[in-house]
Amino acid sequence: MGMARSLDDRGDAIRWYLHLRVSQELERSVSLSELARRTGINKVQLSQLMNSGKTGGGIVSLIRFAEYAGRTPGSMLDEALAWWEDGAGKKYAEKKAYDLAGAAFGHAPESSRRPSKPAAG
Repeated sequence: MGMARSLDDRGDAIRWYLHLRVSQELERSVSLSELARRTGINKVQLSQLMNSGKTGGGIVSLIRFAEYAGRTPGSMLDEALAWWEDGAGKKYAEKKAYDLAGAAFGHAPESSRRPSKPAAG
């Protein structure tokens, strides 16, 4: 398993990995406002990330989220890139992008199935 091949791949890996991790935190009954306060990632960026899979501060957001999770930014980056490269991240991104596009047109998500990784720490 190698590193993501391009800067675009790395950016996508970080954004969608953050989408997954933020989604997991919100599912644990942490509010968006509380998560913003705890992570130092502003509420607007978190909202953009959840609603479009995009955020302006990809690596900065990853660093802040790593600090919140008690992890090193390097370990989270490695996990994000490995998750992307093994295909789970790309499948997650495709499904979420489809769901987000459908929601924009008033359609319900196709399913609520989520990849089982990475939920740790």
